[in-house]
Amino acid sequence: TYKMKFIKSFEAIDLHHNIYENGKLVYQMPTEDESREYLAQGLQSIWDENKRFLNPQEYPVDLSKACWDNKHKRIFEVAEHVKEMEEDNE
Repeated sequence: TYKMKFIKSFEAIDLHHNIYENGKLVYQMPTEDESREYLAQGLQSIWDENKRFLNPQEYPVDLSKACWDNKHKRIFEVAEHVKEMEEDNE
């Protein structure tokens, strides 16, 4: 059976960041300290039931339609590129 849960109080955070644009790196990597702080803040937002080591509660993550479409578009593009490269090498 499929369970559906409606959450009323939440904060949506956009996790998608462009790393490259037109073949050029446009993303500045965070320092180790910045990454460590980001992780610590993120862990505070996760319920204890999801963080416990013994029988943790599953943490389901769904993709938005736009994200899912983008993911599959990129997979298809890479597969087509690989196919073209293989055909060129024959």
